[in-house]
Amino acid sequence: MVEKLAVDGGPRAVPDGLTKVPWPLITDEDVAAVSAALKSGQIWGNAPNVISLEKEWADYCGTKYCHGTNGGTAALHMALAGAGVGAGDEVIVPAYSFHSSASCILHHNAIPVFADIDFATYTLDPKKIEEKITKKTKAIIGVDLFGLPANWDGINKIAKKNGLVTIEDGCQAHGAAIRAKKTGALGDIAGFSLNGSKNLPGAEGGLLTTNDKDLFDKSKILEMAVQIIDGKRTYPAYSFGWNYRMNELSAALTRSRLKHLDALNGKRRQNSEYLSSKLKKFDGIIPPYVPEGYTHVYHMYKIALDPALSEKYKVHIKEIRNGIVFALNAEGVQTALWVQETLNHQGIYTALRGYGDGCPWTCPYGSRVKRDYANEVYPSAQRLVDSTFNIEFFYPPNEKPYLDAVIHAFEKVWKNLDMLFS
Repeated sequence: MVEKLAVDGGPRAVPDGLTKVPWPLITDEDVAAVSAALKSGQIWGNAPNVISLEKEWADYCGTKYCHGTNGGTAALHMALAGAGVGAGDEVIVPAYSFHSSASCILHHNAIPVFADIDFATYTLDPKKIEEKITKKTKAIIGVDLFGLPANWDGINKIAKKNGLVTIEDGCQAHGAAIRAKKTGALGDIAGFSLNGSKNLPGAEGGLLTTNDKDLFDKSKILEMAVQIIDGKRTYPAYSFGWNYRMNELSAALTRSRLKHLDALNGKRRQNSEYLSSKLKKFDGIIPPYVPEGYTHVYHMYKIALDPALSEKYKVHIKEIRNGIVFALNAEGVQTALWVQETLNHQGIYTALRGYGDGCPWTCPYGSRVKRDYANEVYPSAQRLVDSTFNIEFFYPPNEKPYLDAVIHAFEKVWKNLDMLFS
Protein backbone atom coordinates (compact mmCIF):
# COMPACT_ATOMS: atom_id res chain seq x y z
CA MET A 1 0.00 0.00 0.00
CA VAL A 2 1.33 3.44 -0.95
CA GLU A 3 1.74 5.80 1.98
CA LYS A 4 -0.56 8.80 1.90
CA LEU A 5 1.26 12.11 1.34
CA ALA A 6 1.22 14.77 4.03
CA VAL A 7 -0.33 17.20 1.54
CA ASP A 8 -3.30 14.81 1.40
CA GLY A 9 -3.57 14.46 5.16
CA GLY A 10 -1.10 11.64 5.74
CA PRO A 11 1.54 11.59 8.51
CA ARG A 12 4.71 13.63 7.95
CA ALA A 13 7.85 11.68 7.06
CA VAL A 14 9.93 13.98 9.28
CA PRO A 15 8.38 13.81 12.77
CA ASP A 16 7.59 17.17 14.36
CA GLY A 17 9.78 16.34 17.37
CA LEU A 18 12.89 15.55 15.32
CA THR A 19 15.42 18.26 16.10
CA LYS A 20 16.92 20.20 13.19
CA VAL A 21 19.84 22.36 14.33
CA PRO A 22 20.57 25.50 12.27
CA TRP A 23 24.05 26.50 11.09
CA PRO A 24 26.34 27.66 12.59
CA LEU A 25 26.47 26.00 16.00
CA ILE A 26 28.32 28.54 18.15
CA THR A 27 30.29 26.92 20.96
CA ASP A 28 31.56 28.16 24.33
CA GLU A 29 35.02 28.20 22.76
CA ASP A 30 33.80 30.67 20.13
CA VAL A 31 32.17 32.90 22.76
CA ALA A 32 35.38 32.89 24.81
CA ALA A 33 37.47 33.86 21.77
CA VAL A 34 35.25 36.84 20.92
CA SER A 35 34.99 37.87 24.57
CA ALA A 36 38.77 37.83 24.95
CA ALA A 37 39.16 40.01 21.86
CA LEU A 38 36.57 42.46 23.16
CA LYS A 39 38.14 42.65 26.60
CA SER A 40 41.59 43.29 25.13
CA GLY A 41 40.47 46.76 24.02
CA GLN A 42 42.20 46.28 20.64
CA ILE A 43 39.05 46.07 18.57
CA TRP A 44 39.88 48.11 15.48
CA GLY A 45 42.59 48.58 12.87
CA ASN A 46 45.19 45.87 12.28
CA ALA A 47 44.51 44.24 15.64
CA PRO A 48 46.02 40.93 16.79
CA ASN A 49 43.27 38.55 15.66
CA VAL A 50 43.13 40.11 12.19
CA ILE A 51 46.89 39.78 11.77
CA SER A 52 46.91 36.20 13.09
CA LEU A 53 43.96 35.14 10.94
CA GLU A 54 45.63 36.48 7.80
CA LYS A 55 48.68 34.31 8.47
CA GLU A 56 46.66 31.26 9.48
CA TRP A 57 44.40 31.42 6.42
CA ALA A 58 47.36 31.90 4.04
CA ASP A 59 49.03 28.87 5.62
CA TYR A 60 45.80 26.86 5.36
CA CYS A 61 45.26 27.71 1.68
CA GLY A 62 48.93 27.33 0.78
CA THR A 63 49.41 30.93 -0.35
CA LYS A 64 52.07 33.50 0.50
CA TYR A 65 49.69 36.39 1.14
CA CYS A 66 46.31 36.99 2.75
CA HIS A 67 44.40 40.12 3.61
CA GLY A 68 41.32 40.37 5.82
CA THR A 69 38.35 42.37 4.52
CA ASN A 70 34.85 43.27 5.68
CA GLY A 71 33.15 40.86 3.25
CA GLY A 72 33.52 38.52 0.31
CA THR A 73 32.31 41.17 -2.14
CA ALA A 74 35.03 43.51 -0.86
CA ALA A 75 37.67 40.81 -1.31
CA LEU A 76 36.57 40.24 -4.92
CA HIS A 77 36.50 43.99 -5.61
CA MET A 78 40.04 44.30 -4.23
CA ALA A 79 41.10 41.37 -6.42
CA LEU A 80 39.83 43.22 -9.50
CA ALA A 81 41.84 46.27 -8.51
CA GLY A 82 44.90 44.08 -8.09
CA ALA A 83 44.30 42.60 -11.55
CA GLY A 84 44.45 46.07 -13.10
CA VAL A 85 40.83 46.09 -14.25
CA GLY A 86 39.77 49.62 -15.17
CA ALA A 87 36.75 51.60 -16.31
CA GLY A 88 35.00 49.93 -19.24
CA ASP A 89 37.13 46.80 -19.14
CA GLU A 90 35.37 43.45 -19.45
CA VAL A 91 35.46 40.62 -16.92
CA ILE A 92 34.04 37.18 -17.73
CA VAL A 93 31.89 35.62 -14.99
CA PRO A 94 29.49 32.63 -14.84
CA ALA A 95 25.89 33.28 -15.84
CA TYR A 96 24.73 31.69 -12.59
CA SER A 97 25.99 32.67 -9.14
CA PHE A 98 25.21 35.00 -6.27
CA HIS A 99 24.96 38.65 -7.35
CA SER A 100 28.31 39.59 -5.74
CA SER A 101 30.24 37.50 -8.26
CA ALA A 102 29.23 40.09 -10.87
CA SER A 103 28.42 43.19 -8.79
CA CYS A 104 32.06 43.41 -7.70
CA ILE A 105 32.84 44.10 -11.38
CA LEU A 106 30.36 46.98 -11.45
CA HIS A 107 31.91 48.34 -8.24
CA HIS A 108 35.09 48.88 -10.25
CA ASN A 109 33.23 50.54 -13.14
CA ALA A 110 33.88 47.57 -15.40
CA ILE A 111 31.54 45.41 -17.51
CA PRO A 112 30.39 41.89 -16.53
CA VAL A 113 30.36 39.50 -19.50
CA PHE A 114 28.50 36.28 -18.77
CA ALA A 115 29.43 32.78 -19.92
CA ASP A 116 27.45 29.58 -19.45
CA ILE A 117 28.12 26.92 -16.83
CA ASP A 118 28.81 23.20 -17.07
CA PHE A 119 25.58 21.68 -15.79
CA ALA A 120 27.34 18.67 -14.26
CA THR A 121 29.39 20.83 -11.88
CA TYR A 122 27.30 24.06 -11.93
CA THR A 123 30.57 26.00 -12.41
CA LEU A 124 31.97 28.06 -15.30
CA ASP A 125 32.35 25.98 -18.47
CA PRO A 126 35.85 26.57 -19.92
CA LYS A 127 34.51 25.69 -23.39
CA LYS A 128 32.24 28.75 -23.21
CA ILE A 129 34.94 31.27 -22.25
CA GLU A 130 36.95 31.96 -25.40
CA GLU A 131 33.94 33.05 -27.43
CA LYS A 132 33.43 35.83 -24.87
CA ILE A 133 36.98 37.21 -24.96
CA THR A 134 37.54 40.59 -26.66
CA LYS A 135 40.32 43.17 -26.68
CA LYS A 136 38.66 44.69 -23.61
CA THR A 137 38.75 41.50 -21.52
CA LYS A 138 41.09 41.75 -18.52
CA ALA A 139 40.10 38.94 -16.15
CA ILE A 140 38.02 35.81 -15.60
CA ILE A 141 36.11 35.19 -12.37
CA GLY A 142 35.51 31.50 -11.68
CA VAL A 143 33.10 30.61 -8.88
CA ASP A 144 33.59 27.58 -6.64
CA LEU A 145 29.85 27.12 -6.36
CA PHE A 146 27.99 25.21 -3.63
CA GLY A 147 31.33 23.99 -2.24
CA LEU A 148 32.83 22.49 -5.43
CA PRO A 149 35.89 24.08 -7.08
CA ALA A 150 35.50 25.31 -10.63
CA ASN A 151 37.47 23.69 -13.47
CA TRP A 152 40.62 25.66 -12.74
CA ASP A 153 42.84 23.62 -15.05
CA GLY A 154 40.65 24.67 -17.98
CA ILE A 155 40.12 28.27 -16.82
CA ASN A 156 43.81 28.91 -16.12
CA LYS A 157 44.85 27.42 -19.46
CA ILE A 158 42.57 29.79 -21.38
CA ALA A 159 43.61 32.75 -19.23
CA LYS A 160 47.31 32.11 -19.77
CA LYS A 161 46.81 31.78 -23.52
CA ASN A 162 45.04 35.16 -23.63
CA GLY A 163 47.06 37.08 -21.00
CA LEU A 164 44.18 37.32 -18.50
CA VAL A 165 44.14 37.29 -14.70
CA THR A 166 42.08 34.56 -13.00
CA ILE A 167 40.07 35.54 -9.93
CA GLU A 168 38.72 32.76 -7.74
CA ASP A 169 35.40 33.38 -6.01
CA GLY A 170 35.83 30.89 -3.18
CA CYS A 171 33.08 32.37 -1.02
CA GLN A 172 31.23 29.04 -0.78
CA ALA A 173 34.19 26.66 -0.78
CA HIS A 174 36.43 27.03 2.27
CA GLY A 175 38.64 23.95 2.39
CA ALA A 176 37.58 22.50 -0.97
CA ALA A 177 40.41 21.30 -3.19
CA ILE A 178 41.59 19.90 -6.51
CA ARG A 179 44.14 17.11 -6.10
CA ALA A 180 44.80 18.36 -2.54
CA LYS A 181 45.48 21.95 -3.70
CA LYS A 182 43.04 24.09 -1.76
CA THR A 183 40.74 26.85 -2.90
CA GLY A 184 42.37 30.23 -2.47
CA ALA A 185 45.40 29.02 -4.42
CA LEU A 186 43.67 27.74 -7.58
CA GLY A 187 43.56 31.04 -9.50
CA ASP A 188 45.88 34.05 -9.54
CA ILE A 189 44.01 35.73 -6.69
CA ALA A 190 40.97 34.72 -4.63
CA GLY A 191 38.23 36.11 -2.42
CA PHE A 192 36.30 34.40 0.40
CA SER A 193 33.25 35.35 2.46
CA LEU A 194 32.95 34.78 6.21
CA ASN A 195 29.21 35.36 6.35
CA GLY A 196 27.53 33.35 9.08
CA SER A 197 26.05 30.88 6.59
CA LYS A 198 29.45 29.85 5.22
CA ASN A 199 31.44 26.72 6.07
CA LEU A 200 33.88 29.05 7.84
CA PRO A 201 31.58 31.53 9.60
CA GLY A 202 32.90 34.75 11.10
CA ALA A 203 29.52 36.55 11.42
CA GLU A 204 30.60 38.87 8.58
CA GLY A 205 33.94 39.42 6.89
CA GLY A 206 36.12 38.28 4.03
CA LEU A 207 39.60 37.12 3.06
CA LEU A 208 41.77 37.72 -0.02
CA THR A 209 44.59 35.32 -0.92
CA THR A 210 47.28 35.17 -3.60
CA ASN A 211 50.84 34.04 -4.28
CA ASP A 212 51.55 37.14 -6.39
CA LYS A 213 53.02 40.06 -4.44
CA ASP A 214 52.25 42.58 -7.18
CA LEU A 215 48.59 41.55 -7.25
CA PHE A 216 48.50 41.63 -3.46
CA ASP A 217 50.02 45.10 -3.13
CA LYS A 218 47.79 46.60 -5.84
CA SER A 219 44.66 45.05 -4.35
CA LYS A 220 45.26 46.67 -0.96
CA ILE A 221 44.92 50.20 -2.35
CA LEU A 222 41.13 49.88 -1.93
CA GLU A 223 41.35 48.95 1.74
CA MET A 224 41.10 52.37 3.36
CA ALA A 225 41.34 56.09 2.75
CA VAL A 226 44.68 56.43 4.54
CA GLN A 227 47.84 54.41 4.09
CA ILE A 228 49.69 52.27 6.65
CA ILE A 229 53.47 52.57 6.22
CA ASP A 230 55.77 50.78 8.68
CA GLY A 231 52.84 50.35 11.03
CA LYS A 232 52.00 54.05 11.09
CA ARG A 233 49.14 55.92 9.45
CA THR A 234 49.82 58.46 6.76
CA TYR A 235 46.88 60.61 5.79
CA PRO A 236 47.32 61.85 2.20
CA ALA A 237 44.62 60.03 0.18
CA TYR A 238 45.81 57.95 -2.76
CA SER A 239 42.55 56.12 -3.53
CA PHE A 240 38.80 56.32 -2.96
CA GLY A 241 39.35 54.47 0.30
CA TRP A 242 36.44 52.03 0.50
CA ASN A 243 37.30 51.14 4.11
CA TYR A 244 37.23 47.42 3.48
CA ARG A 245 39.02 46.59 6.74
CA MET A 246 38.22 43.44 8.67
CA ASN A 247 36.59 43.61 12.11
CA GLU A 248 38.66 42.24 15.02
CA LEU A 249 35.70 40.45 16.60
CA SER A 250 34.87 38.69 13.32
CA ALA A 251 38.52 37.68 13.03
CA ALA A 252 38.43 36.22 16.54
CA LEU A 253 35.33 34.15 15.75
CA THR A 254 36.78 33.01 12.43
CA ARG A 255 40.02 31.86 14.06
CA SER A 256 38.04 29.84 16.57
CA ARG A 257 35.95 28.21 13.83
CA LEU A 258 39.00 27.57 11.61
CA LYS A 259 40.29 25.04 14.17
CA HIS A 260 37.28 22.85 13.38
CA LEU A 261 36.82 23.57 9.65
CA ASP A 262 38.29 20.32 8.33
CA ALA A 263 36.38 18.16 10.82
CA LEU A 264 33.07 19.87 10.08
CA ASN A 265 33.69 19.75 6.33
CA GLY A 266 34.37 16.04 6.72
CA LYS A 267 31.01 15.61 8.42
CA ARG A 268 29.30 17.60 5.65
CA ARG A 269 30.86 15.25 3.10
CA GLN A 270 29.83 12.18 5.08
CA ASN A 271 26.22 13.36 5.38
CA SER A 272 26.06 14.47 1.75
CA GLU A 273 27.56 11.27 0.38
CA TYR A 274 25.07 9.26 2.45
CA LEU A 275 22.19 11.25 1.00
CA SER A 276 23.55 10.86 -2.52
CA SER A 277 23.99 7.09 -2.13
CA LYS A 278 20.27 6.78 -1.29
CA LEU A 279 18.75 9.46 -3.52
CA LYS A 280 20.54 8.37 -6.71
CA LYS A 281 18.33 5.27 -6.69
CA PHE A 282 15.22 7.37 -7.42
CA ASP A 283 14.50 7.76 -11.13
CA GLY A 284 14.85 11.40 -12.13
CA ILE A 285 17.09 12.61 -9.26
CA ILE A 286 20.61 13.84 -10.05
CA PRO A 287 22.66 14.21 -6.83
CA PRO A 288 25.71 16.51 -6.67
CA TYR A 289 28.54 15.48 -9.00
CA VAL A 290 32.15 15.40 -7.83
CA PRO A 291 34.86 15.08 -10.51
CA GLU A 292 37.73 12.72 -9.80
CA GLY A 293 40.43 14.39 -7.72
CA TYR A 294 38.10 17.11 -6.43
CA THR A 295 37.19 17.65 -2.77
CA HIS A 296 33.63 18.99 -2.38
CA VAL A 297 32.79 20.73 0.92
CA TYR A 298 29.03 20.96 0.30
CA HIS A 299 28.21 24.50 1.32
CA MET A 300 24.83 23.56 -0.12
CA TYR A 301 23.38 20.19 -1.01
CA LYS A 302 21.93 20.71 -4.48
CA ILE A 303 19.63 18.24 -6.24
CA ALA A 304 18.73 18.40 -9.93
CA LEU A 305 15.77 16.77 -11.66
CA ASP A 306 16.26 14.87 -14.91
CA PRO A 307 14.45 16.41 -17.93
CA ALA A 308 13.01 12.93 -18.53
CA LEU A 309 10.48 13.68 -15.78
CA SER A 310 9.20 16.59 -17.84
CA GLU A 311 8.92 14.39 -20.92
CA LYS A 312 7.12 11.66 -18.96
CA TYR A 313 4.48 13.90 -17.38
CA LYS A 314 4.25 16.50 -20.19
CA VAL A 315 4.83 19.26 -17.62
CA HIS A 316 7.63 21.87 -17.63
CA ILE A 317 10.50 20.78 -15.39
CA LYS A 318 10.12 23.94 -13.28
CA GLU A 319 6.52 23.00 -12.45
CA ILE A 320 7.60 19.49 -11.55
CA ARG A 321 10.38 20.87 -9.35
CA ASN A 322 7.94 23.21 -7.60
CA GLY A 323 5.43 20.41 -7.05
CA ILE A 324 8.06 18.09 -5.58
CA VAL A 325 9.39 20.85 -3.32
CA PHE A 326 5.85 21.61 -2.11
CA ALA A 327 5.25 17.94 -1.29
CA LEU A 328 8.63 17.55 0.45
CA ASN A 329 8.05 20.66 2.54
CA ALA A 330 4.71 19.23 3.67
CA GLU A 331 6.56 16.08 4.74
CA GLY A 332 8.79 18.19 7.01
CA VAL A 333 11.81 18.43 4.70
CA GLN A 334 13.04 22.00 4.57
CA THR A 335 14.14 22.92 1.06
CA ALA A 336 15.41 26.09 -0.62
CA LEU A 337 15.67 27.31 -4.21
CA TRP A 338 18.39 29.96 -3.65
CA VAL A 339 19.06 32.31 -6.62
CA GLN A 340 16.13 32.00 -9.02
CA GLU A 341 17.33 34.00 -12.03
CA THR A 342 20.40 33.78 -14.18
CA LEU A 343 22.58 36.81 -13.44
CA ASN A 344 22.06 38.39 -16.86
CA HIS A 345 18.27 38.37 -16.37
CA GLN A 346 18.37 40.24 -13.06
CA GLY A 347 17.06 43.79 -13.05
CA ILE A 348 20.32 45.69 -12.77
CA TYR A 349 21.44 44.12 -16.07
CA THR A 350 18.18 44.02 -18.01
CA ALA A 351 17.54 47.69 -17.19
CA LEU A 352 21.25 48.66 -17.30
CA ARG A 353 20.77 50.61 -14.07
CA GLY A 354 24.35 50.53 -12.83
CA TYR A 355 25.36 53.92 -11.47
CA GLY A 356 22.50 55.67 -13.24
CA ASP A 357 22.05 56.83 -16.82
CA GLY A 358 23.27 53.44 -18.03
CA CYS A 359 26.79 53.77 -16.59
CA PRO A 360 29.17 51.91 -16.76
CA TRP A 361 27.80 50.52 -20.05
CA THR A 362 27.12 53.95 -21.59
CA CYS A 363 30.04 55.81 -20.02
CA PRO A 364 32.78 56.89 -22.46
CA TYR A 365 35.02 53.89 -21.81
CA GLY A 366 32.15 51.44 -21.78
CA SER A 367 30.06 52.69 -24.70
CA ARG A 368 31.67 50.32 -27.20
CA VAL A 369 30.61 47.28 -25.18
CA LYS A 370 27.01 48.19 -24.35
CA ARG A 371 25.12 44.93 -23.99
CA ASP A 372 21.58 43.59 -24.22
CA TYR A 373 21.67 41.10 -21.36
CA ALA A 374 17.91 40.50 -21.45
CA ASN A 375 18.10 38.61 -24.74
CA GLU A 376 21.11 36.46 -23.89
CA VAL A 377 20.35 32.82 -23.18
CA TYR A 378 22.55 30.46 -21.17
CA PRO A 379 20.86 27.05 -21.39
CA SER A 380 22.80 25.25 -18.67
CA ALA A 381 22.43 28.14 -16.23
CA GLN A 382 18.71 28.33 -17.01
CA ARG A 383 18.36 24.60 -16.48
CA LEU A 384 19.94 25.02 -13.04
CA VAL A 385 17.38 27.72 -12.23
CA ASP A 386 14.44 25.62 -13.39
CA SER A 387 15.28 22.12 -12.23
CA THR A 388 17.25 22.25 -8.97
CA PHE A 389 16.64 22.71 -5.26
CA ASN A 390 18.56 22.42 -1.99
CA ILE A 391 17.98 20.17 1.00
CA GLU A 392 18.52 22.12 4.21
CA PHE A 393 19.82 20.86 7.59
CA PHE A 394 22.02 18.20 5.96
CA TYR A 395 25.06 19.69 7.74
CA PRO A 396 26.41 18.88 11.23
CA PRO A 397 25.45 18.53 13.98
CA ASN A 398 22.40 17.04 12.21
CA GLU A 399 22.96 13.34 11.65
CA LYS A 400 21.49 10.09 10.34
CA PRO A 401 18.05 10.24 12.01
CA TYR A 402 17.19 13.41 10.09
CA LEU A 403 18.82 12.18 6.88
CA ASP A 404 16.84 8.93 7.05
CA ALA A 405 13.64 10.91 7.57
CA VAL A 406 14.49 12.98 4.48
CA ILE A 407 15.04 9.80 2.46
CA HIS A 408 11.69 8.46 3.73
CA ALA A 409 10.02 11.69 2.52
CA PHE A 410 11.52 11.21 -0.95
CA GLU A 411 10.27 7.62 -0.99
CA LYS A 412 6.74 8.78 -0.23
CA VAL A 413 6.78 11.55 -2.82
CA TRP A 414 8.31 9.38 -5.55
CA LYS A 415 5.74 6.63 -5.02
CA ASN A 416 3.06 9.30 -5.54
CA LEU A 417 4.55 11.10 -8.55
CA ASP A 418 1.95 9.70 -10.93
CA MET A 419 -0.80 11.03 -8.68
CA LEU A 420 0.90 14.45 -8.36
CA PHE A 421 1.48 15.06 -12.08
CA SER A 422 -0.95 12.89 -14.01
